[in-house]
Amino acid sequence: VADALAPRQGACDAVGDDECASTSTVSTALDVVNAWRARGRVPLAVDVTATLISTIRRDRAREAVDEATLRLTYAMTLIRLVNGAT
Repeated sequence: VADALAPRQGACDAVGDDECASTSTVSTALDVVNAWRARGRVPLAVDVTATLISTIRRDRAREAVDEATLRLTYAMTLIRLVNGAT
């Protein structure tokens, strides 16, 4: 897993770079964060970022989640980031 997340030549400069944000790369990163969560404490910024990315993926995939749930998840995640609540 560490090899999958190792820096590549020429770091991704653009957020929208398809190679950097490929589905498999994002899935691998989220799996690593989930493993950290299972082991114990995760830095707040990492936890919030993973939650936000997971929510964005669910929103874009139009999974069976209603709009109110998505709004609440976005709001909770951003409030956690701002307030530093765990």
